[in-house]
Amino acid sequence: SNIIENWELNDELQHFQTISDRLINSKNSTDKLLRLYQKILQRGKIQAKKNSLQTELQLAGLVRKEQGKIKIYNPIYTRIFNQSWIEKILAEKYPTSINNHIRLMGLLLLSLASFRLLFPQLYVQLNDCGVDNYLAEKYKVARFYFQCALLLKPNYKRAHYNLGATYEKLQQFDKARNEYNIAEGISEAYSNLARLCIQDKQYSEAIALLQKGLQKKKAQTDPVLRYALLKNMGWVLLEQQRYPEAETYLGEAIKLMDTRAIAYKLLAQLLEAKGDREEARIIWQKFRQYALNESRQEYEY
Repeated sequence: SNIIENWELNDELQHFQTISDRLINSKNSTDKLLRLYQKILQRGKIQAKKNSLQTELQLAGLVRKEQGKIKIYNPIYTRIFNQSWIEKILAEKYPTSINNHIRLMGLLLLSLASFRLLFPQLYVQLNDCGVDNYLAEKYKVARFYFQCALLLKPNYKRAHYNLGATYEKLQQFDKARNEYNIAEGISEAYSNLARLCIQDKQYSEAIALLQKGLQKKKAQTDPVLRYALLKNMGWVLLEQQRYPEAETYLGEAIKLMDTRAIAYKLLAQLLEAKGDREEARIIWQKFRQYALNESRQEYEY
């Protein structure tokens, strides 16, 4: 609506501006505060903990604590204080450019052998910088950092996985597949590689990958990862017209995270394929409801 698109002009009580100012002028690191809020925005909710960052977000009025979880206080905030707003604030507060990154890293990596001796954990920091830029949708910068991390530690599977995800964003799917294969053992790699297989109609390969992913320990403890695996399994079974099995997996995904949109879309398509148009209509409504509140990254995941 117009008031949402132009909230800085229309907010006569300056309620939204007050929330924004509190975050920007935080005594804590604005970067850390916004990264935490970004995590809540993407996941819908996180476990409540006693720390200053969660407390400050609550005091700002942006989130609230409910049943041991931290959630967005008001659904309208997800449209105002969205991913684009986060990136805008970070860009204004921490201006940088890809040339600065390249210049800095070029100096740091002049003597690769020396750095391996002097900074044995530098590859982790480089990977973390890549993740930060990936989340900010600076994919070419992110790719550079992941590649630097792999120069220092070629068998670093987490960086291979992250580089694969970055290649996907850059539409370099063959390179993405290669990195995911190298990252075998990383739970998320199974899900992402399976998704690429489904898109290429390689259904048997996708099912085998998803079965491996669901057996990993992390898939039992990380709800976001488990949701992705269940959703993708439901998707591939739907493509094979194995409707009862697909419905079971999609139902499990929705039960696990009932405010994520994409499983509703797949379930609605399944119900239409079965001829249950009335139930499909209800599920389509839920899909549209939750899709409005999701970031593009969350929806694509």
